[in-house]
Amino acid sequence: LKAVKVKYRRAPPWVGKKQVMTASWMRERQAKVSSLLCLLLLVGATMRSLKNPKSGRGPIQLEHMSLRSTKHRRRLQAVDEDLQKQQMSSFFGGIYPAVDQNMFPLYLRDLDKASTESDLVFFWHIPKAAGSTMKNLMNACFDLSRAEKVRPETSMEYGRRGVLNMDTSTPIGLQQSFREGIVDSGMVDVVISNYFLGGSALFNERHYGRVFTIMRHPIELAVSLFHYRKIASWERSFREDFENMTFTDYIESDGYIGNWMTRQLTGTMPWVELTEQHLERAKALMQKKVFVGIQDQMAESIRQMRSHFGWKENAPFCAHNLLNDKINSNEHPRIPGGRGGSTWNIVAEKDKWDLQLYHMALYQFAEQRKRYPPLESADGPPPQ
Repeated sequence: LKAVKVKYRRAPPWVGKKQVMTASWMRERQAKVSSLLCLLLLVGATMRSLKNPKSGRGPIQLEHMSLRSTKHRRRLQAVDEDLQKQQMSSFFGGIYPAVDQNMFPLYLRDLDKASTESDLVFFWHIPKAAGSTMKNLMNACFDLSRAEKVRPETSMEYGRRGVLNMDTSTPIGLQQSFREGIVDSGMVDVVISNYFLGGSALFNERHYGRVFTIMRHPIELAVSLFHYRKIASWERSFREDFENMTFTDYIESDGYIGNWMTRQLTGTMPWVELTEQHLERAKALMQKKVFVGIQDQMAESIRQMRSHFGWKENAPFCAHNLLNDKINSNEHPRIPGGRGGSTWNIVAEKDKWDLQLYHMALYQFAEQRKRYPPLESADGPPPQ
């Protein structure tokens, strides 16, 4: 029997061409066994009809078995389609944005276009890349309200000062936020989500999103995220099974998903092999829509954002002081063998597209500095 493959229905426009995936090992084995059993039953029915040709029952049995086999295939297809939907929802957020002719989210404002008063900020939060720091800065220093689930049940009410008790960090939360029209509510200045596509889908023709992100070296990010998920029992990403696993074991396992940033930007699921075309599309999207900050240069990143978004500090040196507060830092062991070692090289190969995307982001960050050169301001000198 040939290996079973499942052809998916056409995905939302941002995914591009049809994608064909090989089913998981268990599902493939079940499908093979089911097909083999159907074949054996058909052979058995045929043999019985040959032994007793006058009975007239042979053709009826074969027709009945054929119908059963067809129904079985349809059930398997329905199960696979449901599984696909669940996996896509988990990876992209469950809602998908309208797109322009380039297949980019339509309601994200281009970097070279003037903003309007109705625009909102969209912070695409890459895990373990200064997310908590940015939340604190925007709320405490720039008086920007955001959505975050701070009570057991979400609601369109403020859970604490400047924090609307809604969830934009999970597929269910994003869908609820979309239904409640969170960007039309006038209750938030910033939308924050790990899901680039799901977060982009919240915006509309009345309220465009102006997106930014903070990027971190992909290999350093992978190390930090692994050790954080070991201990963060309060997070839904917590992995108890990581306790007895080394980082090298983790990145060599089938569970390691490489090139997460490129996949999020291009709408490409983990089982689809990335190509140069995916990278070029991700780069083009970043350059057109995404204002870039770099975690290793947070002071300069914030200075540029103040100029780009027009943020004003509510107290002198508020951002400077928060940036020097290491309360959100997560100390962890360094990568085995260090930079250029065997483990480093394994990650570099698995994350090769994200590494190239990051290097482009460094260039983009430098270009932003030319656009927004350091200047003295009424709020005092910019952080150095």
